[in-house]
Amino acid sequence: MIDVMKERVAKADWPDIQRRSGDALKRQFAKGPGLALPHAEEARVVLVDPTVEYPEDIKDPTTNTVLIKSGTKINPFDKVRWIRTLVFFDGTSSSQVGWVQQYLKEHDPKFVKLIISDGDVQKVMEQLHQRVYWANPLLVSRMGVGAVPSIVSQLGRHLRVEEVAIHE
Repeated sequence: MIDVMKERVAKADWPDIQRRSGDALKRQFAKGPGLALPHAEEARVVLVDPTVEYPEDIKDPTTNTVLIKSGTKINPFDKVRWIRTLVFFDGTSSSQVGWVQQYLKEHDPKFVKLIISDGDVQKVMEQLHQRVYWANPLLVSRMGVGAVPSIVSQLGRHLRVEEVAIHE
């Protein structure tokens, strides 16, 4: 079995494998996360409660000590202040990318994280001259983002999700 594997490795066309892998990676970056979030049709603000309730005890695996009792509710904003603003937008929409450019002129980019629901992350980074991240379904769900563009920030013990209507 090992001899067969060694033979296949020796016969492999490694430059072609590397080229195909690189091409596949470029296609994935150009495609983006592909989350088809609807575009905001009207401006609205939603407050999202980030409180988590633990359905069962959380124990230290080494000592079996209960760290969090079942039924405990924890809101992270009781302990920490969230100084960043998340801006979710569609990287394939030129009007949304233009809106983000204007937003960055009006707000300190050090405190803004840009997150695209769709589009070529490299192209959008070059357009905005700022790091851009991909959205994922868990992040979108936890942040309460229902449409793009949306601005997510902390308001007291809640997440403030502001959907911005951009008429294309």
